[in-house]
Amino acid sequence: GIASSDEDEEFDSSDFEGLSESEPESEPESSSDSHGSDSDMEFDLDLGIASSDEDEEFDTGDFEELPDPMQQEMLAEGYLLEEADEVEPVTETVSLLELSEDLDERKEVLEFIESQGILDTLSQSVAEVEEFEPTPKVEPVVAESIQVQNEGFNYFDIASRLSEETLRALKNIEAVTWNPPQPELVEEPEVESTVLPDWLQTQLVELSSMKQAQEMAARLHLEHRANLDQIVEVLREGGFAHLILLAELLLSSEEPVDEIETIALYHSALKVMPEALETLRLEILLRLWEMAPLNQQLILNIASLYRKLNQNQQRESFLISAIEKMIDHARFREARYLFQLCTKEGFESEIFCRVGVRLYSGCQDDESLLLYLDRVEMLHGSHIDWELQRKDALIRMGKLVEALHSLKQCLTLSDEPVPVLEEIVSLMRRLAKRQEVLPYINQLLSLDPHNSLAEEMLAWAKPVEVKPVTIETPVLAEDSLRNLESRLEAMLEKKLSSLKVGREIPVQSEVIHEFEEKSIEESHLPNETLVSDAINFEEFESSNQDKQEHVKRDLDWEEVRLELPPTILRKLKEMEEWERKLSVNHDLSQEDSLIILGNLQELILGAEKMPEKIRRRYCDLGRNLSRNLADPMLAFFWTSEFQKLS
Repeated sequence: GIASSDEDEEFDSSDFEGLSESEPESEPESSSDSHGSDSDMEFDLDLGIASSDEDEEFDTGDFEELPDPMQQEMLAEGYLLEEADEVEPVTETVSLLELSEDLDERKEVLEFIESQGILDTLSQSVAEVEEFEPTPKVEPVVAESIQVQNEGFNYFDIASRLSEETLRALKNIEAVTWNPPQPELVEEPEVESTVLPDWLQTQLVELSSMKQAQEMAARLHLEHRANLDQIVEVLREGGFAHLILLAELLLSSEEPVDEIETIALYHSALKVMPEALETLRLEILLRLWEMAPLNQQLILNIASLYRKLNQNQQRESFLISAIEKMIDHARFREARYLFQLCTKEGFESEIFCRVGVRLYSGCQDDESLLLYLDRVEMLHGSHIDWELQRKDALIRMGKLVEALHSLKQCLTLSDEPVPVLEEIVSLMRRLAKRQEVLPYINQLLSLDPHNSLAEEMLAWAKPVEVKPVTIETPVLAEDSLRNLESRLEAMLEKKLSSLKVGREIPVQSEVIHEFEEKSIEESHLPNETLVSDAINFEEFESSNQDKQEHVKRDLDWEEVRLELPPTILRKLKEMEEWERKLSVNHDLSQEDSLIILGNLQELILGAEKMPEKIRRRYCDLGRNLSRNLADPMLAFFWTSEFQKLS
C-alpha cells in the first residue's frame, strides 16, 4: 500500500508529528523510510487502503504503474526486517490487495473481507493508531512466528515450539509501528487500555459477553494497539491459526481461564478452517469435547469424523468414553441413546458390555439388565461382577430365591468366598432357612473363625434344646430297667418254647402293665417310646439264635432311646418317616435333602450311645443323599461331614 511515484516528494519530515524530532538527519534513507511508515499514511495493512485525507491523491493507477522489483524492495525495507535477503518471502506479510495484479481478483478479495464484517471496523481501528517507534522485541517475534506458520498447519505445537522470549513478547509486547530500523530507537510510553474492538470481540469471543471479552483482553495484554496490528497480520495470513494459538495460550495460562472464551475461540477457528484439514478439525473437536463432554451433537460429529477417517477402533473407544462420562454425570437418557446406537452397529467387546451393565444398573431398569446379562454371558461367559449385578437386580425385584441361587454361583467364581458366604447367610435368614444355613455357617467359621455374623447366625439357626422335667425320687431308674429286662426275657422264653411245641402262648400284657404302674419314667416319656409298642414279635420266624441276637440289639437300642432327650427323639421320629418316604420315592428336592442331612447330623451327634450298625446306616444314608445334591459345593461339604461322622 505504498506509492513510489514522484508525488512522494510532496511529503517531507514536517508531515510527521510524532517522530520528526527523534529521527537523525544524517540517515540517507530517512526521507524514503518515513514515506513508508504506516502511521504517516495511516494505511490499513489488511486492505491497502489509506484512511487519511492526504490519501485522496493516490489512486489505483499509482499501484499498477509501480514496478514489481521496486515494490518488493520497498515492502521489504519498510515492512519486514533490515535485510531483505534474510527474511521469508514478502507474500507472507503483504496485503492481499497489493499482491492481486488483476482487478477482478482484488475485487474478489475485497468482497471476501467485506463478508467477514471487519472492513469498516478495521479501518476505523487502524486510523486511530498513533505513531510509535519499533522496539527490539518485535522483529524476532514476527520472524519466528512466520517461520513456524510456514512449516505446516500443526498449530497445536506452536505454543511449545516458540521460544520463551517469544511467548513473553506475545503477551507483553509494547506498542510499535512498522517503521524502518533507525540508529536510535525511542520507546514511547504504553497506550492506555482501550475497549476491545467490536470486530475482534466478534471474531474471537462471539459466544462471550462484553465483560468476558474485556477480561480476556486484560489477561493477554490485548489492550495495546500494536498487539491489534500484529493480530491483523496473523489473521491475514491464516485466521484459524491465530485463533487456535490464542486458545492454547489461554489454556496454558497460570491464571484461571473461562472455558466459554476458549470454546468460542475453537468454534470460530472451525468456521474459517478449510474442510481438507480433517485431522486438525478432529483434534479441535476433541478439545471441545473435553470442555463440554455432555454435548450430544458434538459427540455425534466426532464419531462421524472418525468414520470418515476410517479410524474405527479409536471411534469405538471414544464412544465408550462418552457414554461413561454421561453415566458419571447421571445423564442416563442420553447415555442410553448412544448405547443403543452403538449396539445397532454391532459393538460387542467386553469393555463395551461392562459399560452396558453399568448403564442398566444405574438406570435401575432391572428387567432390561437381566436380559442384557443373559446376552453378555453368552458372549463372554460368567463373571463374578455380572452375577453380583444379577443378584442385586433380583433382590430389588423381590425374587429372593433366585437371588440366592445367583449368590451360590458367585461362590464358585469368587476368589474371596467370605463376603459371598456372608451375603448367602444373611439372605437365608430372610428366607427363614434354618436347616440349609448350617453348612454355610460352618464353612464360614472354618474360613473366618471369629466372624461375628457367623456366630450370630449360628445362635439363630441352632434349635434350643428343652430339657425334660425330672422328678426327684429315691428309686433308681437302673433298677426299673433290670426288672423290665428280666420280665422280657421270661416272656421271650415262653414264646420260643411255644414255637417248638407248635402252639401259641398269649403274651401276658399284664406284665408290661404292671411295670408301667411301677415305672417312674412314665411321667416324662411319650407313649410311643414304651417297650410294648417298640417290639414286634412277628420278626422271630428265622432261626432262634438270629432272632435272639436281633432282639438283643433292639433291646440295647431301646435302652439308648430311653435316655435320649425329647429333641433327639423327635429327630429320630422324623428320620423314620423320611426313611419310609425314601422307600417309596427316591427323587427328592434339594431342600428336602438338606433337611434330612441336617436331621441326620444332629441325630448322630446327639445320640452318642447309638449302636454302631445304626450309626453306620445313617452315615451311609447321609453320604448317598450328599452325592445327589445339585450344588457341587454343598455336595462336597456334606459328603466330607458324614465321612467324618462315620
